[in-house]
Amino acid sequence: MKLNLTKNSWDSEFFGKPIYTLKLDGTESNQQAEPGALITAKIEGDDYAGIDRLNNLGFQLCEGEVSFIKRLGPVDTKLSIEKYKAKQSDIEKLEALCSGLYSQSRFRMPWFSPSERDAFYSLWIRKAVNGEFDDVCLTIQDNGIIKGFVSVKIHGDVAKIGLIGVNEQFQGQGIGKKLISLAEAYGALSNATLLSVATQSSNRLAMLLYSKSNFTIQNISYWFYKHAPF
Repeated sequence: MKLNLTKNSWDSEFFGKPIYTLKLDGTESNQQAEPGALITAKIEGDDYAGIDRLNNLGFQLCEGEVSFIKRLGPVDTKLSIEKYKAKQSDIEKLEALCSGLYSQSRFRMPWFSPSERDAFYSLWIRKAVNGEFDDVCLTIQDNGIIKGFVSVKIHGDVAKIGLIGVNEQFQGQGIGKKLISLAEAYGALSNATLLSVATQSSNRLAMLLYSKSNFTIQNISYWFYKHAPF
């Protein structure tokens, strides 16, 4: 099986270490990873031959990824999404909420430190507020306290949830379902017909939330990591 190796320039620069993506797609690249570089590979859950190949190459399972999707229904056209949009003044509070919130992540030890992981998600939410990584960041607030947030990006007829998080002080109060409703409304008002979201297979609570919100499983995949050389 041929190996297709590509350097992830953005990831490498952000984390300050060389990071590559390996694809077992039957093509071959001339790219060579320097010793100690992190090689990542994402593979479909039913690709047993590919999983065996990665195991034989010395890769370790990092995390599973479960993708969910649901069809969007009619939305209340009187709903004002604008009042839920995060503002520049919310960024510092959102970054603070991201700290430690995503402990179930593929950016985990021993490949990434907790501080590296938190810095990544803090940057993501900052850029979402600015309409970069995602198109919008929506929040539920009460007297200036952010109870939860969700970022969304439109890809054609699909609205994709990027980050979703609930303030630990307000967990178990239905905030997650309200955030999904906001994402649905934003998607529908943006002419999307589908809403998608992905989470880690270790995150039981998130998967339960999506199942209760009438999402269906679209795909299951796995992330494998290894340090060069092969």
